[in-house]
Amino acid sequence: TMDDSRTTASQLRQPRLAEIVAGRVRDEILNGNLEDGHRLPRQEEMFSDFQVSSPSLREALRILETEGLITVQRGKVGGAIVHLPSEQRIAYMVAMVLQTKLTQLNDVGKAIVELEPICTSLCAERPDRLTTVVPALRAVIERQRDAVERSDSIELNMAAREFHEGIATGCGSTTLMVTLGALETLWTRHESEWARR
Repeated sequence: TMDDSRTTASQLRQPRLAEIVAGRVRDEILNGNLEDGHRLPRQEEMFSDFQVSSPSLREALRILETEGLITVQRGKVGGAIVHLPSEQRIAYMVAMVLQTKLTQLNDVGKAIVELEPICTSLCAERPDRLTTVVPALRAVIERQRDAVERSDSIELNMAAREFHEGIATGCGSTTLMVTLGALETLWTRHESEWARR
């Protein structure tokens, strides 16, 4: 019937508007125009800025919240707080994807073992390595020595992770740093649990 077709058209149009609004806000966040911790404008302002209905705006905010780019706070102080993507959030998403594929933890370890030598090579090729990468890694090695002398397995584990993170962050490749960083975060979570036990 005619009423059914109007309802269907309305339902189809609303998510598309929500996705467009979410896309525009997402671009603002990812382009650096909205900083981490920044509060989005109040919904009334966003209605007029985007010229969309309340349900479309709420759906756009839900999309962004699901992506981890904002947190919507309810109540008098309500609003949406911006969150930039981080290795921890990426690791969380990667963990969920790997879990759905029934990936074993040793597969994550194998991927790290393959990627880390590439990062190590890039660290060694950096012309500024003696002032950037090497001092940071030496400091972590000293912490590891102290932890071994004190038989502090938790501190040793943390320092070992920092050493590997130092190689990832020092390689100069943002893509490798983020990829290896997410895998390292995932691995560290499990490793820390083993150390505590």
